[in-house]
Amino acid sequence: SRVDEVLAMVAQTHVDGLVLTAPLSADPELIEALRRRELPFVLIAPNAPVEGVPAVMMDDRAAAREMTLYLIGLGHRRVGFIAGHPGHPSSRLRERGWREALAANGLDAEDAPIEQGFNTAASGCEAAHRLLARPQRPTAIFASNDDMAAGVLVAAHERGISVPSDLSVAGFDDTELASIVWPKLTTVHQPVYEMAYRATDVVIDLIKGVAPPRVIWLDYGLKKRGSTATIAS
Repeated sequence: SRVDEVLAMVAQTHVDGLVLTAPLSADPELIEALRRRELPFVLIAPNAPVEGVPAVMMDDRAAAREMTLYLIGLGHRRVGFIAGHPGHPSSRLRERGWREALAANGLDAEDAPIEQGFNTAASGCEAAHRLLARPQRPTAIFASNDDMAAGVLVAAHERGISVPSDLSVAGFDDTELASIVWPKLTTVHQPVYEMAYRATDVVIDLIKGVAPPRVIWLDYGLKKRGSTATIAS
């Protein structure tokens, strides 16, 4: 199992501390096993704070809500969503933020256009084709990561749908890909490098016996680029 693999690595390498990233950072069995070994460790982007375990987090739910509100503010009433891999805790939080923004604007979140993706460009392309084949197709699609959003751009091109004049597309993470594709992706900037640096600092403090803060929250930001626009009237 994944837990056994990590514990075997710990035993073989004699590490002094660990930084766990998602999805390992949301694995309760692994977290409990590391606690029993009294090994210093910190979580990056767990599903939720864990009592007694330091974590570095970003508010995925609030970020997805803000991006959806931005799209609604551009005039979009049918904002489709491509959910991220179900095995990643952030996927549920991002979907929840999308739903909350729809509900806050009187849009039917339960009947909203959503398709399952798996964090790859190919899965984003396939999900986008399903969304765009609907009789009332979305005028905006928000994908749970940039790879899937890039897949949406491909699907739109294949269907002869112009981005952003006929369809706005948004992603999440602000990876390098977001600035390479055309049009450049509007996306949520996640401070992944800062999260890693801060988590490493916390582990070093733990090894030194310094008590760290329980949770370090880092800010996100919206990167508004060429893939989104006001809806055509």
